[in-house]
Amino acid sequence: MKRFLGVTTALLALLASGALPSQAHSSSTYYAYKWKNQNGSSKTQEWKFTNSVPTSGGWRARVKDGVNQWNSVGTPMQWVKISGGDYADYDIADPQQGCPAAGKNSVRYGYIDGPGNTIAHTVICLFTGTLQLSNIQITIDSSETNWNTGTGDTPDGGLFGCALGGCGLDLWGNMAHEWGHAVGMDLHFQMSDPDTCSPGDRMDFHTMCAFYSGGSDRERTLEGHDSGTFIGAYP
Repeated sequence: MKRFLGVTTALLALLASGALPSQAHSSSTYYAYKWKNQNGSSKTQEWKFTNSVPTSGGWRARVKDGVNQWNSVGTPMQWVKISGGDYADYDIADPQQGCPAAGKNSVRYGYIDGPGNTIAHTVICLFTGTLQLSNIQITIDSSETNWNTGTGDTPDGGLFGCALGGCGLDLWGNMAHEWGHAVGMDLHFQMSDPDTCSPGDRMDFHTMCAFYSGGSDRERTLEGHDSGTFIGAYP
């Protein structure tokens, strides 16, 4: 198997203004990599936490809330958490470790690049010579100190917005985004696309937009193009 460093979730300091014509949202454009059939038409994959993820404070519940957004769409691509103990922590992004045995998928909590930059990322592994996924690992950046691990509104910084660091980072929404990469979506909807991510209509902001805006929790639930491209990839 070869290692492939997947896409990341980065903070957006300033949303772009203006809009370009609507782009097509075909599954073939956004899903270059897919999970192969495991049992007939089933593409069910198993996953676990590593022992780095806090066991209290809502961390694990919000990760599950994120994956449940994709499971609830009802495609053959489903994620099932394995019962029993956690995996010992490991890091696919570490060149000294690389990809584990096929089918070992996990969520971990660890250092990525320090506070205020990449806040989470998904690393994927492919079977050699194919575009078929063999493993994924989602990492939540432990350097960030303002994660909202609850279900209430994420702090938006009030009068001063994010300028003074008052914005929270919504774990539920960010996990929904990272699980989108874990199912095989390797591209993002662009911030200039009025159908998915236009700043002019923040109520319709899609989960799989290219950047995360601090203080937002609108990414928690999938919108039309999130689920539509997913259904197209796994009919």
